[in-house]
Amino acid sequence: MDAHEAPYHMLGRQGAVLHSPSLGLFQRLIDLAVIIAAGVVARALFGFDSILPILFAVLFAALFVIVGEAYSVYHSWRAQTLGEEVGAILLTAVTALVIAAVVMWPLAMTIPLLGTPLDKQGFVGSVLLGLAWSATVVVLLLVYRIGLRALLRTMRTLGINHKPVLLIGSPQHRELLAERMASVPWYGFDVVGGEDVAELASEAGREALMARARAGEFDHIYLMGSTDRALVASLLAGLADTPVSTYLVPDIFFNELIRPRIYSIAGVPAIGITTSRLLGSGEWLKRAEDLLLGTLILAVVAVPMLLIAVAIKLGSPGPVIFRQVRYGVDGQPITVLKFRTMTVCEDGDHVPQACRGDRRVTPFGAFLRRTSLDELPQFFNVLRGDMSIVGPRPHARAHAEYYRRLIPNYVLRHKIRPGITGWAQVNGWRGETDELYKMEKRIEFDLEYIRNWSLWFDLRIVVRTVFHVLFAKDVY
Repeated sequence: MDAHEAPYHMLGRQGAVLHSPSLGLFQRLIDLAVIIAAGVVARALFGFDSILPILFAVLFAALFVIVGEAYSVYHSWRAQTLGEEVGAILLTAVTALVIAAVVMWPLAMTIPLLGTPLDKQGFVGSVLLGLAWSATVVVLLLVYRIGLRALLRTMRTLGINHKPVLLIGSPQHRELLAERMASVPWYGFDVVGGEDVAELASEAGREALMARARAGEFDHIYLMGSTDRALVASLLAGLADTPVSTYLVPDIFFNELIRPRIYSIAGVPAIGITTSRLLGSGEWLKRAEDLLLGTLILAVVAVPMLLIAVAIKLGSPGPVIFRQVRYGVDGQPITVLKFRTMTVCEDGDHVPQACRGDRRVTPFGAFLRRTSLDELPQFFNVLRGDMSIVGPRPHARAHAEYYRRLIPNYVLRHKIRPGITGWAQVNGWRGETDELYKMEKRIEFDLEYIRNWSLWFDLRIVVRTVFHVLFAKDVY
């Protein structure tokens, strides 16, 4: 029997596939066992003569496995986030519970032998008991799944349960993707080779690739960067006759812009290239964070702000608060508030940056700028929604218009609200940008922040601000 005639179960590396189908079957059995066992325990714990808790648990368990197939609960989560897996499990559990309740509740109300829980607990008590039991079962499922995920991640980090991967594309694409895979060892990807798309243009090149696939040299193929539709179609047709899983990667790595998002338009996939991660619940979470922290911080600094205002008024003529129009989210103009630190209040098409020994800066203003105390009024910008506590620093309009022409992707930093402090600032990229590379580094860190935003990330930046920004020496 040659490779073309070999059945699928004889193809591939020995022991290469731990997750599916063996692990998938194991997960289904564990899910069934956990849910049914919980029903048995509940019946014994509360002394019910009725078998209703067990019947409900059996129905819920069966529905959980069935619905879980639709929500991909039992596919490999190797390269997915924990949040995505937890979300799929919760959605599956809620759907299965609702269906089970709709089916079992009428039976419990009409069949006397099943109605014991209702007789003992009453209607409200039965509902509360059912909700408590359901929540407990869901927590048990999540704990076991998270534990299994942690075990698999540890195994893969130690070199167990790895998947051999072949990369097809230009050398630049292959190198970048190989680096990304190496940076996440818990995914368990081993890059075993690479092929240039041009080498597969010939029929002999494609046949050689198919032979390697049937021989089990690799389990996954990542095809990158080819715009030759005929070649891609030919490769996919050939690989469909092998046990190899094939993935198409876009022509460029959109991660270098802003975190990509996958959408579906009537079943047609679309990649959001320059959308922000702060959409939906993420935006609401960040706004809640801003309101809570902003209110607390303003309460703490109210008296110091009053003293600073008096010192500014007595130290030099002019307003206490300096207002300057800058660009906010989506490039919309906002009026940013600061304590005045100069003898002038410049705004418009030409605003010279402050530099060492700048004569415009007052003596007290120099202290405020060095300690970033001049930024304190911006917490009022935060409360009214113009700014966030953490985000890319807003630049004067003149500076933004200047740098957007020199730095690719500069305007992407406006996809979220600007911040009082940011990832660039706590990494030392603040103050005067007298050389272009300084602003380029600032933008690099701003985009990294947007791609990787989380509440924990924000708190890290706030804590680092205290130590790395307040007493910096490079701000004039």
